[in-house]
Amino acid sequence: MARYDSVAYGHRSSSDSSTYEMYASSRSEALNTIVRRRIFAGNYFLMKQWGYRQKYFERALKVRRIIHDELRQAFREVDLIVTPTASGTAPKYSELRDTLFSKEDNDDYFTQAANLAGIPSISVPVGVAEDGLPIGVQLMADKLQDRAVCDVAHILDGLIRK
Repeated sequence: MARYDSVAYGHRSSSDSSTYEMYASSRSEALNTIVRRRIFAGNYFLMKQWGYRQKYFERALKVRRIIHDELRQAFREVDLIVTPTASGTAPKYSELRDTLFSKEDNDDYFTQAANLAGIPSISVPVGVAEDGLPIGVQLMADKLQDRAVCDVAHILDGLIRK
């Protein structure tokens, strides 16, 4: 996320009275509360002077390695893993606003394993719930199997549209 500094990448605010103001305004305008919170937490856990790097960051790297290894083991037996993308349908904005995005926070758990393991994944809409909102599944494959994920997503999308 650090590369989205509004200088080389990402949204750049028109407020440029100072470099600090430009950075602050750009991130406030372009990034939602959850993303800003994650950037802040990432910076916090990397602070060497308080020992947080050892206490949290290096432990998180170990957990990430475990997730990676478990998924690699699974891909020795299967070509693809299919999971829900979220716990249900997409929430309405009014519900998100009222719950301070806590459902969105919880639903991130469904896609975090692929992100942490660095494997290709894609979310594909597979239906519509009674309330008219979409339901999706996530397809995951082993490293360097991006094409397989895209091919299966394309086939699945074609079957759903029939």
